[in-house]
Amino acid sequence: KNAKMVTVSEGKMAELLEQHPSLTRERVEEFRDSFNLFDKDGNGAIDDRELQLVLNRVGNQHFDLEAVSKMMASVDLNDDKKIDFSEFVALMARSIKPFQEELKD
Repeated sequence: KNAKMVTVSEGKMAELLEQHPSLTRERVEEFRDSFNLFDKDGNGAIDDRELQLVLNRVGNQHFDLEAVSKMMASVDLNDDKKIDFSEFVALMARSIKPFQEELKD
């Protein structure tokens, strides 16, 4: 089985950091590692069940499948019911922001 690992070129990294100023290069690399870990079939996209595993592991909280599907819909720009790496970064940036704000209080 030829599982393809998502990689982040310098150009793509610069684009993601510009789109999400709250993120660091290290955080994007962590997201890439998580994405690759949970893209079980190596197709370069993750579905709702794969994403649920990621969020429950990375977010340290429990997300049910319905909540995950709603989250996915909010970033699934091409409406294919899967999210690619750029969409994943957008979702993770949004998901961790409230947590970061809590830490500042």
